[in-house]
Amino acid sequence: MNQFELFVASSERARSDAWRYLRHLGELDCRIEEGMYRLKEIAQQLERDVPLSGSEGLQHATDDRRQSKKRRQSPASMTSQGPGPADNDQSRSSSAVLMESSRADLSAEYQACSRRVRRYAFERVKVAEELVKCGEEMANCLERRMAPFRRNLANSTEASPDDA
Repeated sequence: MNQFELFVASSERARSDAWRYLRHLGELDCRIEEGMYRLKEIAQQLERDVPLSGSEGLQHATDDRRQSKKRRQSPASMTSQGPGPADNDQSRSSSAVLMESSRADLSAEYQACSRRVRRYAFERVKVAEELVKCGEEMANCLERRMAPFRRNLANSTEASPDDA
């Protein structure tokens, strides 16, 4: 078996670990990127004070249509239906409650996502440290295998007579 084959055989475990760590780093990078993207989305939602789910947005649009329909009706028909300005205030306050609930949900999701991203980043640092250890192990293995080769090469160059 030559020196290269010995190196390949002796470094098999370290090389397979290194490939596994590299794949894991890629997965963690992807998760971190997705988490950061989600954090950005949530921050933008909180900045705009717009509800996240489409159903809440639809509810606000329906309320707006009802308000415009009420404005078009005559005052006599409004009194016969019953809802007055007090209901309008109640609908606005329930809308504010929904908005605050939505903000609280978004804030909780932001915190959970932030913790998840930090955990992934911490795990990524640990995996990178393990990858460095694998690299050092492979370098040591290569150095051990190259030492006899270097000695043989040095001996062969010293022993060969110069034909000059």
